[in-house]
Amino acid sequence: MTNIEKLDGAAREYFYSLPPLFQEQIIESGVTFNSREEIENYYNAAVKESSSEK
Repeated sequence: MTNIEKLDGAAREYFYSLPPLFQEQIIESGVTFNSREEIENYYNAAVKESSSEK
């Protein structure tokens, strides 16, 4: 699980810019992130998947 407070400043800032529901999803997912890029890729994939289901 990702410890948000241990992420670098850019990753933490990006995480907190995400919608609260998605922040919760990331925390509960158990996925470990080490950088802003990893969080961004995960978020973009989730948004793309969500929009393709409509």
